[in-house]
Parts: sequence; C-alpha cells; structure tokens
Amino acid sequence: MPGYDGVTSSLIGMAPMEDPRYIVAVVIQRPKGDIFGIGNADVFRSVMSQTLHKYGVPPSTGTPAKLPQYAK
Repeated sequence: MPGYDGVTSSLIGMAPMEDPRYIVAVVIQRPKGDIFGIGNADVFRSVMSQTLHKYGVPPSTGTPAKLPQYAK
C-alpha cells in the first residue's frame, strides 16, 4: 500500500493436529511495543481454544507431523 509506514504482524494456525478442521488467522497492524513480543500467539491461543471447546474437539494426543523441508 503506498505510503504505509507501519508494521504488520500475522500468525496462521490450524487444529486439531490429527485432522485439521479449523483455521485461525491473526493479523495486527501497527502493533505497539517490541515487535518480537506482539502477542499474536496469545490471541490465536484464545480464539482457537474457544473454538475447539465450543465444538467439543478433544485435545490432540499424537506428535506433530514434521514438514520435510524442516525435519532434522
């Protein structure tokens, strides 16, 4: 966007791990404070937790799948 001089922070995640059914995206424009402590994760956790609770999705019990390009 021409003339925009701020920072945009975003985080996208899905759950449950075994069979993803929900996606939550958090976007914060022009966050206040330190860019590394913005708080997207706190907002994501709150929204996703409420969603999973509302629809009765049990906690994941397996281990997360590793993406090939990041697996070690």
